[in-house]
Amino acid sequence: MYRKEEMLNNAYSKSDFSLDEGEFLLKEMQDMRDELTKYGDVVQGLTNQSREIIPLKQRKTNVTRPTNVTAICEYKQNNVSYIVWII
Repeated sequence: MYRKEEMLNNAYSKSDFSLDEGEFLLKEMQDMRDELTKYGDVVQGLTNQSREIIPLKQRKTNVTRPTNVTAICEYKQNNVSYIVWII
């Protein structure tokens, strides 16, 4: 996104250009708008996922009531079984 901003500030800040150059710049800017829209969708998805992350302070507290969890994998290391789970 930083590169796109630099491009907007440098390549598209000309005040004098021909009609052909203007059409080319307009097409490139429309393509850039489409790319940035895709970035917006990704950022929105990450924002939605971040709402489900439990803050670090809450992760360290003891559980005071039963909670449903789903195991996503189980593995053994040095004769100790580990279960990785999500809440």
